[in-house]
Amino acid sequence: MLPRLVAIAGPIVLVAAFLAVMSRPLPPGEVSAEAKALDERLDGGADLVLIGNSKVGTDLDTDRIGKLVGGRAVPINVNGTGAPVWYALLKNRVFANGYKPKTVIVYGTLAMMLQVELPSETQRDVLAKQLGADDPVIDHKVYGEAWSDPRLQRILAARTDLRQSITDTIRDAAAGWLLAPPGADPLTQRGNAYVVPAMGRVFGVDKVSVTERGHALPIVEQQKLEETATRSHAVEDTLIPDLVALAKDNGAQILFVRAPLGTPKQATDVVDVETERAVLEWLHDNGAGWLDMRTANMPDASFGDGAHMSVDR
Repeated sequence: MLPRLVAIAGPIVLVAAFLAVMSRPLPPGEVSAEAKALDERLDGGADLVLIGNSKVGTDLDTDRIGKLVGGRAVPINVNGTGAPVWYALLKNRVFANGYKPKTVIVYGTLAMMLQVELPSETQRDVLAKQLGADDPVIDHKVYGEAWSDPRLQRILAARTDLRQSITDTIRDAAAGWLLAPPGADPLTQRGNAYVVPAMGRVFGVDKVSVTERGHALPIVEQQKLEETATRSHAVEDTLIPDLVALAKDNGAQILFVRAPLGTPKQATDVVDVETERAVLEWLHDNGAGWLDMRTANMPDASFGDGAHMSVDR
């Protein structure tokens, strides 16, 4: 009898708990830890913001750019992301917090500028952490008719974080047992101290943040990201017009810079000629700037992993 009662009551309890969470209003002004970390970068204001993914951190010398423009340049970037997250960054981290930069630079591959699909749970989780609340533009262009309630995204994000925490613990314990030198620190701590520098060497960056895993997306998810990024869309269906509108509405100039790639990674930024021409024409007609850094002809030796430039190369 007891097993039967458990079998009947279990699903009912789960459904009731789900409905209770969904019916609870979001706390006003809820901001994720990831968003707060980016907000801290803007303390003191910004004359120029650099929006993009990990290539902003590896390819661009923020201090030198600031000196060139005669002001403070601030990178607001999240690893492994494209236009949906960039839109959320510009709207919520910059303008919603009252900052008024004179210039916005969107730096990345054209394929990622055109991205609208988020095929993996990890990517949707990253977006949710920068949104905090539903957004009509994201709901329409990214999720289509499947409206994205932030409470549901919060549940999914918690599940993703729990899964990642378990995975990281197993990884660190294995590395601590098999690879890390003996010591007084706990096994997982010694393993993490070994793993993080190793990841930095593998992915061609000096530091790997355990809270920003964009460099180390699972292979299947990275393939999905690249596949969806290369699909063609009408410019009006992408987030490019929305990024431009955000900048204009807040009195900022906006420049889109197409980032260079090494030969091994150039296939991830293949955009058909018609789409590329349409983007350039739309930007020109709407007062936005465009710069294609691929014309700089950077040698492959400049890219540590084929995609990210390295300061020591």
